[in-house]
Amino acid sequence: MKFILSFGYVLLLSLNFCTSSPKTIESSTGQTLSKQEVVVAAKAFLESLSELEKKSCLLSFDDQERENWHFVPIKRRGLALQLMSDKQRELVASLLKTCLTPEGYRKVEDIRQLESILTLLEKRAPNNNYRNPNLYFVSVFGEPADSSVWGWRFEGHHLSLNYTYASESLTVTPQFMGANPAEIPIGDSKGKRVLAEEEDQARALVQSFSDAQLATALIAKRAYPEIITGNDRRVSLQNYEGLPYNQLTEAQQMTLVDLIQLYLNNNTNRVAQTHWKVIQEAGVEQLYFAWAGGIEKGEKHYYRIHGPRLLIEFDNTQNGGNHVHSVCRDPSNDFGEDALRRHYETHQH
Repeated sequence: MKFILSFGYVLLLSLNFCTSSPKTIESSTGQTLSKQEVVVAAKAFLESLSELEKKSCLLSFDDQERENWHFVPIKRRGLALQLMSDKQRELVASLLKTCLTPEGYRKVEDIRQLESILTLLEKRAPNNNYRNPNLYFVSVFGEPADSSVWGWRFEGHHLSLNYTYASESLTVTPQFMGANPAEIPIGDSKGKRVLAEEEDQARALVQSFSDAQLATALIAKRAYPEIITGNDRRVSLQNYEGLPYNQLTEAQQMTLVDLIQLYLNNNTNRVAQTHWKVIQEAGVEQLYFAWAGGIEKGEKHYYRIHGPRLLIEFDNTQNGGNHVHSVCRDPSNDFGEDALRRHYETHQH
C-alpha cells in the first residue's frame, strides 16, 4: 500500500512505541496492530532458540557488530537460516513481515533466490554453500521490549536490513538491496528484474530532462563502479551534487517523489510516512538528483538522491551492467543515532 505525498502538506503521523496504553503501528498488510507486534515476533523467535543458538544470535546492544554492516557474501555474526529449523525460519519470516510491506518482503525473498540463479550462471555445484539462499543471518541486539533500546538485523549477500528501536522511534536505515543478475538471463524466470522499478523510474526522470538540466544532473560521463558510501558506518558524503529539486518542473518533482516513495515503501506505511515527514521538515527543496553514466537502457549507470535527511544511491555497472546495488540511508540517523541521543537525554541509564 502506498502513502499519499503532498508538497505543501506535512504529514502529521509519527511512529510511537511509548508505553502508554494502546498505541498502534501500521502492519505490513496495512492493518493497525498492537505496538507490541514487533517485540512479540522477536521474542517468539528468540524463545525458539536453544541456549547455544541464542548465544550466536543474541548480542549486546552496545556490541560494535550492530553497525558492522555489509552486503557481500561473507560470514556474519548471528544465526544463519540454514542452521534453523523450518519453524524457526517461519518465525524469522513473521518478524520480517512486521517490518516490511508485502512488496518489501517480496523483494527480500526474490533477492535471496537469485543465489540459486548465480549457482547456475557460475557453474557451481548444486549443493555449494557460497550461493546458498539460506546463508542469511539474523542478529538481535539487546532484549526486545517496548520501552527499551534494542535492534535486530537481517543480512547476507545483497541484503542488509537494520532496525533500531529507541522507546518511541524506529530507524530502518541503512537499508541495502541488490540484485545479481539484475535481469535473469536463463530458465523459467528469464527476463525477471527484482529491482526493475528502482531503475526504470529513475531513467524515466533523467530522460525527461532538458539539455540544460541534464548538463547539471550529469556528474560523470562514466558510471561509478560502486555506490560511493559503500558500507560506511556513517554517511561520509557531504557535498550535494547534481540537479536541485527547485530546478525540476512540477511533473519532474512528482516523479522524484514517487521514486523516493518506492524506497521508503519497502517498510510499513507508518515508518515510510514518518521518514517522509522528516525529509519534508528538513526541506524537500534541499534534495538533489545526480546521474553518472549512460541514460539509455542497458548502459552502465549510477544515480543519487541526496539531502540532509536522505541518501539514496543506485548503481548498475558490474557484470556488464547487469548487477544492481541500491541503498537508502538517513545521514543524520543511521542506526538510530539521533533517536538514541534523544532517548539517552530523557532516560536514565
